[in-house]
Amino acid sequence: MVKMFASEEIFKGCQHAVQLHRGNGIMLDFRIEKLLRDASLFLHRDATFDISRFKIVRAMFPQTAGVYSGPE
Repeated sequence: MVKMFASEEIFKGCQHAVQLHRGNGIMLDFRIEKLLRDASLFLHRDATFDISRFKIVRAMFPQTAGVYSGPE
């Protein structure tokens, strides 16, 4: 859960930095676009974002979360 939260916050911070710098934020000279690309990789490191979120919910609520997901 901590990894997913940190990945989301890093990505949001990089998005704000790109928006703050406007057109310069996506230019290669400013290196902000590299931070955004690297931050987007953290979201998909182990699994896709939705699958990670589903695994967390399933671990927190094992009796009810698996009802709609079917067998493993």
